[in-house]
Amino acid sequence: MSSMKAVRPRVSYADLERAPEDGRRYELYDGEVFVVPVPIPWHQVVALAVADIVRGDARAHGGFSVVSPIDIVFSDYDVLQPLFPTP
Repeated sequence: MSSMKAVRPRVSYADLERAPEDGRRYELYDGEVFVVPVPIPWHQVVALAVADIVRGDARAHGGFSVVSPIDIVFSDYDVLQPLFPTP
C-alpha cells in the first residue's frame, strides 16, 4: 500500500490581497505563503543610500522611482515585496 501525501492548495496573489492586513510582510513562492522578517538596520541604511542614488538618476532622466510597500508580481503564484525605507 502506498502512502498518501497531503495536498495543500496553492495560494494566489488574489487570495493574498483578500487577506486582512495584520502588519506582517508576506511573499508568495510558487503559491506558498512565507512570512518575511523585517531587515536588519544595516540593510535599511544601505537601502536608503541606493534609493537616493536611483531617485537622483531617475529625476535627471525624466523618470521616477518608488519605495516599498509595492508588490512585484512575477506570476499569480510568485509575488515579492522589496523593502526600502521611506525617506
